[in-house]
Amino acid sequence: MKNELPTTRTPEKDKGNILKMMGVMGVVVGPKEEEYAVQRDDSRIKQAEIRHAASSKEGRTARRQALAS
Repeated sequence: MKNELPTTRTPEKDKGNILKMMGVMGVVVGPKEEEYAVQRDDSRIKQAEIRHAASSKEGRTARRQALAS
């Protein structure tokens, strides 16, 4: 089950940020570094989606319990 969540940040913006940091640190940015940035961003987004789904479920459970009492 994949939730489609609206986000204010786009993967392109985030990828650019990490690549800028790498450049400032003196890392030569090539295809492997760009792939790392994409993987890191995908992982971050996936974790945010999981947290969102968990908090939503907790919210629904709390509302059901409040209505049942």
